[in-house]
Amino acid sequence: MKKASTTDNSSARYFTCPHCDWVTHSPVPEAGVIRCQRCHHRLSTRTTDQTMALKWYSLSALLLLSLSVAYTFIGFSAKGIEHKINLLDTITVLIQSHFLVLAILIAIFATLPVVYLLIVIYVTYALEKQRLFPGLKTCLRSLEVIENWLMVDVFLVGILVALIKLHGMAEVEIGLSFWPFCGFVVVLVKVLSLCDRIWLWDTLFPPTEIRHLTSGVARTQGVSVCHHCGCISHGLSGFCPRCHARVESRQPVHQHTTVALLLASCVLFFPANLYPIMDTSFLGSAHHSTILGGVILLWSTGSFPIALVVFIASIFVPIFKILLLSWLCWQSRHIQTRSAKQLQHFYLFTEFIGRWSMIDIFVVAVLSALVQLGGLMRIIPGPAIMAFAAVVVLTMLAAQAFDPRIFWDQQVKEIAGERTDSTTESNR
Repeated sequence: MKKASTTDNSSARYFTCPHCDWVTHSPVPEAGVIRCQRCHHRLSTRTTDQTMALKWYSLSALLLLSLSVAYTFIGFSAKGIEHKINLLDTITVLIQSHFLVLAILIAIFATLPVVYLLIVIYVTYALEKQRLFPGLKTCLRSLEVIENWLMVDVFLVGILVALIKLHGMAEVEIGLSFWPFCGFVVVLVKVLSLCDRIWLWDTLFPPTEIRHLTSGVARTQGVSVCHHCGCISHGLSGFCPRCHARVESRQPVHQHTTVALLLASCVLFFPANLYPIMDTSFLGSAHHSTILGGVILLWSTGSFPIALVVFIASIFVPIFKILLLSWLCWQSRHIQTRSAKQLQHFYLFTEFIGRWSMIDIFVVAVLSALVQLGGLMRIIPGPAIMAFAAVVVLTMLAAQAFDPRIFWDQQVKEIAGERTDSTTESNR
């Protein structure tokens, strides 16, 4: 077992921005944020006692999560009949209702935070012991992938929406496990803010510094950056010398992947909104609710803020994201009507808002688990649920496949073309 190297926090190193490909030479502060000199994107974050803080926050999050599944989560009563569930019932009831694919999807989202925290604890233990334990590189690469799909905050909002929907038809009870889960969400967000992957890679596997770099575009200097570990290596394509991931100076083929995923999202968007997303049976009468129908119901009962949240997350955001990503793809191949920095901000916004469309999926999962009163009242997912889940996942994958560095390349070409035209006119 090898001993891990330690980096000097007071030293300076080169950083290459994964969004605009600009090389920045910056000192590594003991506490502070390192930003790209060109687009001001956050490259790395350092805090004092980062290892210890990360370890104890991760352990606290696991403790709160264990309390969240140990007791009653939520319950409700109608016509003298009570029903209570724990957190895991949102999965088991879906399996019993023969919605296996949806149950697997919810189970994956429920498992990812646990896997993420266990990996963080394993990595921080290696940092404490200054040892290179087996599988550390795989663990560090996994952190980035898992982080994109952590949705505990979205799930919490979905629970609140579900409780408000039930409030008008039954008496809702908040169980003991609900409050630890709220604490778990807050602590996990703190863990995410502390877990900086560039810091972890640099501390455990210090990169071989490339000399004679200057502030400028990395591609023009014959180097490329790894999006997984931030290592700068010679050549415009190949494999990262640190984490062994595939490195490409540009990924134009991924733009076609984005377009293909967006087209698939458009096809699935129509059945997701035209068919019922939730079926409710009350005293023998069936009611089928679409996404828009659920928004109208919330609005009619006076739950205006919640109706607005569901409308924005489940209807506006998917449409807006598909249109915005399509426009960004078009901008990357034609004369840009906006600056590269503005286009990059639009792209980062689409990445941020995409996962919030999962609110309706979580609402249906919670209601399906909670409202199971036999012939009196029963809620099950509708036929549109999987189509809508696919729309959310596909649009998230489309955003992740997009390469925003092309905006900056296009801007440089346009500026160079304008200078050439002006020089030609002056020579005349």
